[in-house]
Amino acid sequence: MKHTHILFVILAIILCVGCDYIQSPEEAAGENKNDLQYVNMDGLRRELADIRSTSFENLDIKNCAFFDVPDKMYEAKLLQAGDLLQKENQIFESYVPKKRFKKKYYKKNPNSSPPGPEYENTETGERLLLGNNGFINYRKSEESNEIEEENLFETVWLDRKYENKTYQLQDGTISLKQAVELAKKEEEKWEKTVAKNVLKSRPSKVDVYKNGEDGNVFLRFCFRKTYHGVEELVQKKLMESADTKSLSVEYADCYDDQIVVSSCKGADSFLSNEGVMYEAEKQKEIKTVLSLQSALKLVSKELPSYHGYHISKISICYRMCSDAGKESEHEAGEKYTTSPCYLMLFSEKENQEEFALVDCKTGTVDYVRNY
Repeated sequence: MKHTHILFVILAIILCVGCDYIQSPEEAAGENKNDLQYVNMDGLRRELADIRSTSFENLDIKNCAFFDVPDKMYEAKLLQAGDLLQKENQIFESYVPKKRFKKKYYKKNPNSSPPGPEYENTETGERLLLGNNGFINYRKSEESNEIEEENLFETVWLDRKYENKTYQLQDGTISLKQAVELAKKEEEKWEKTVAKNVLKSRPSKVDVYKNGEDGNVFLRFCFRKTYHGVEELVQKKLMESADTKSLSVEYADCYDDQIVVSSCKGADSFLSNEGVMYEAEKQKEIKTVLSLQSALKLVSKELPSYHGYHISKISICYRMCSDAGKESEHEAGEKYTTSPCYLMLFSEKENQEEFALVDCKTGTVDYVRNY
């Protein structure tokens, strides 16, 4: 009896460990030519715990930043807002309240894109532009938007460990963590003003700019939209090059919300080019995804073996494709379907990005080099 009990325990352990790895439909049909493995979320967590010890001929992941594994992944339908002008009064009250609002500076321009009201106070420089798709461009004064890229001092990525530096703003010093909280407060104000079911955003990076010759700086925060805690894919193929093939999936442009902070009192400006996104339909849960090790093997095979590639970050994100089958322009009411993919970043320099995408379902690899 004792031996039988031990045997059952051993079998139970084997079954529990085996539950992390699940055959893909192709494997089950005997059609898997690439020997790919598919894992559930627990299996993915186990992979990440040991992945740094894995070596590849042309990939270096020793100092790579890795993502947090979500509890669940989905194939979801998203909807571009088309009802923001119905909420115009409450939006104006949040940004240009009645005590500051002057009707002579308000107009509706039928030729604006996206269509919506415009408010610009020529006395103070305060401006608010709205679009029916959820576009907003707000600034407190004319100086709020004066950003010259040559004054960029440094970029700090907030989606990984960072040093809590102190910066001198126009009216005092502030720690980076304090500034992040100010920016979060501004982003949350917009989300609460718009709707409860809007996609939430989180800070991804901050660009630090020198503000004149006085030693002060101002901070431009980028906030990335997420779906149940997983980010939308924003990296994009920007140019055609001999080293970059056509993308296997034409996905929509996604833009970070931008918030500028130059004062310890709060944000100076807020910009959301992508607009507002809603969850359109009940999502379909994806039980398993391609294992990270399989994805890395596919990328290693795709790239030249004689060249070494350092991966600075690996994340899992949602690629968003327009249901209209065209290049998305984020028009009001436009619908999208999301699907997960791995993003492996070789270079994060703006407009000179180099990265690989691996579809979490099919294993298809896209390599992009924007230089």
